Amino acid sequence: MTVDELISRIETATRDGRADLVQHHLQKLETLMSKEGRPASSLATLRLVKALAGYQVPSVSRGPNPYELCKTVKEAVRQTPINRNKLNDTWETLRIVLGDMSTHIDDDELISVMQALKDARVFDRLADAGESAIVRMPEDARVRLYYGQALIDIGHVHAGLDMVRNVLQMGGVPQGLRDEAHGLLGRAYKQIYVNHVRSANASASVRRHFKPDLERAIKNYAKVYDVDTPAVNHWHGVNLIALMCLAREDGHSELARMNGLMPEQIARRMIEVLEPQAHGTGDNWLLAGLGEASIAIRDYARAKHWYSAFGHHPLTKPFHAASASRQLEQVWRLQPSHGGAGPLFAVLKAAEIGNPNGRFELSTDALQAIGKFAASAEARDFKESMVSGGKFVKLAELQIVVKRAAAVVAIQAPYGGTIGTGFLVSGRSLSPALGDDTFMVTNAHVLSNERSDSTLLPSNARLVLEGANNVVLDCENSLLFESPPNAYDAAIVRISGGPCNACEPLEIAETNSLLRAAVSPDGSDGSPVSVIGYPLGGPLSLSRVVGANGWLVDKGPREPASQNPVYLHYMAPTEPGNSGSPIFDADTWEVIGLHHAGFSEHEGRPRLNGAAGNSFANEGICIQSIRSALKGVVGGGRKSGGLFG
Repeated sequence: MTVDELISRIETATRDGRADLVQHHLQKLETLMSKEGRPASSLATLRLVKALAGYQVPSVSRGPNPYELCKTVKEAVRQTPINRNKLNDTWETLRIVLGDMSTHIDDDELISVMQALKDARVFDRLADAGESAIVRMPEDARVRLYYGQALIDIGHVHAGLDMVRNVLQMGGVPQGLRDEAHGLLGRAYKQIYVNHVRSANASASVRRHFKPDLERAIKNYAKVYDVDTPAVNHWHGVNLIALMCLAREDGHSELARMNGLMPEQIARRMIEVLEPQAHGTGDNWLLAGLGEASIAIRDYARAKHWYSAFGHHPLTKPFHAASASRQLEQVWRLQPSHGGAGPLFAVLKAAEIGNPNGRFELSTDALQAIGKFAASAEARDFKESMVSGGKFVKLAELQIVVKRAAAVVAIQAPYGGTIGTGFLVSGRSLSPALGDDTFMVTNAHVLSNERSDSTLLPSNARLVLEGANNVVLDCENSLLFESPPNAYDAAIVRISGGPCNACEPLEIAETNSLLRAAVSPDGSDGSPVSVIGYPLGGPLSLSRVVGANGWLVDKGPREPASQNPVYLHYMAPTEPGNSGSPIFDADTWEVIGLHHAGFSEHEGRPRLNGAAGNSFANEGICIQSIRSALKGVVGGGRKSGGLFG
């Protein structure tokens, strides 16, 4: 933007009586003139003086200042990790302001908000911003790209495709944005294919049906990547190599050649050119690209070296590791048990555990394979050589996660999928009277002695330990203990056959006095929490948040005069299906609570101890409260009274 253009905007803002815009444009003008050295002409200076001389500051506020709201949003998402409370408190007001077309806001300012949301991967809010921005700037290619990416990332792939395709139909779009658009199209078509063709054993009709999507993905990456210049747009080249290998595996051999070259030949060219540039590079994806190119030529020792370098790179974040891991699983169809792939997954999965606002998923096969690898001699060497320095969670913690996950139960309906989660504990850890038998703890809104449309009877529930070789457990037909959802929301049932030998029961924290609720604005002084369960009936999943808004937010009863139950408020990405999950203190990996419910991102839930306002946090019941409730209810190892609460 030129000085003359800014002065024209100041003239318009003074005529409209917009104090917020006058101030905003003057700050930009100062930057252009004093920091960037752009002079104003004599005529432009005269126009500015006249505009300001006749300007009177309005005495009545015209509502929220959109620039201050944008500034707050950008500050929230640029914190590490994201300050979700600050973002949520501001976003609804900003959304309303952006939807009011009578409110002026600079195009550049709105783009900068979208860029910040994109960089922080807050795609739900980016989609909201895109909805408003596209009304204000329908011909802006950046708006359509960012909006399209948001739609693709939140699962609206076809809507996102339409938005990105529009960019390529527009005139005057810079080549960099066109390359970015082709990359997004390639990614979207790739996702459509791998979502439906999950293995080479998929039926021939399914592979044929989605072949055009695979072909479109390959063509879009090929439009950006030139095999004769391997260092340019190398990440698009890596995807091109991977998809060509996938096409050949799935019987689409005609797609597995580019300019007369097989994918292995393209990979070797890439390695030859990029490896000399890799030492000390500021491009962490170059290192991951070398790892994938090495997989293409089946050189797993070389791949291990480059993925280790990728994991240790200062720019690599846990969501980068999750993306690289997903590529190995979905496109290369590797598992930790596959040949030399174990170390690759170990470094990436160990990094994913530290994801500030994400989820670390453990499929049954991956869970078992990582467990075996973590106990191997190779893993001991790998632990010292590749996950050192404290940048990521150590492999030893990954082993702890695998061990804890083995005792988390998928609660399934007789003829349906997983509807909730439970976890195994020894009876003695709940009450000395219960001895050494094994018990499962879950929510009363999942398992109940009373039949309802939303709960299962113990006799109708199928209990599966997916993390322990899919062992199916039998339980008694009646709950030992039950408390309704408005109290402890807990259900405890004895596992038949004495102590369970399929896994070790989870350890229960002996006290909650060491739990620290966050006091500082960024939440960094609160106890870190993790939740393991089956969100949305999907694979076993670890919800781990290790930064602001991801630690314990609050603890205590709902009202100050009350003693029990003690509730825990915490941030972790959970979904329906996590009901009944164990809440862990992520420092000790002991159970501190029973996950009870999520929250509305717009309304939150009432704060604890009678405090005013809402917490944007999940809610669980402290395990010590449940143990206390068992006193007087359990006698001699059997239920001695009615239902509690």
